[in-house]
Amino acid sequence: HTVLLHHGMVVVGLPYAFSAGAMMLWGRRSDRRGERIWHVALPALVGAAGFIASIYAGSSLGALCALGVASMGLYALLGPFWAIPPTFLAGTAAAGGIALINSIGNLGGFAGPYLIGWLKQSTGGFNAGMAALAAGLVGAALLILYLGRGLNRAQGSIDGRAPFPAPRPDESGPR
Repeated sequence: HTVLLHHGMVVVGLPYAFSAGAMMLWGRRSDRRGERIWHVALPALVGAAGFIASIYAGSSLGALCALGVASMGLYALLGPFWAIPPTFLAGTAAAGGIALINSIGNLGGFAGPYLIGWLKQSTGGFNAGMAALAAGLVGAALLILYLGRGLNRAQGSIDGRAPFPAPRPDESGPR
């Protein structure tokens, strides 16, 4: 019983450990390059690929690995995503904008499980739900690329970099 419990903890925890590493490394890369838009879009597409791969995985282990890739993409995009609003919002507008983004995300967290459950009940499996999650991530990637172009143009950036680059590692203060 104890061996199964520990084995299950490793199987469930390992993808999240890799996701935490991806989140830190990708966020650091985004900070060093001072670029946010592609650092959100690319992991969203990796996450979508992971969800699609889980549909076609031939085994439970393959599906778990594919979902681990999806998790890595989802977690890696969070740091660069949350670094974008302060580049064009300040003061109370920043507080309101971040609250609005968070509220929309909470609505997705509420409605998403119902959608996945409805799709599972309607189709008899999770494939349609995984496809819906992948489609949502592809849509998010396209949306951030589209909105990022307008944001960069409005703020004078021509190379896709954030208008307020992140501090260099040697300027970041105490570690």
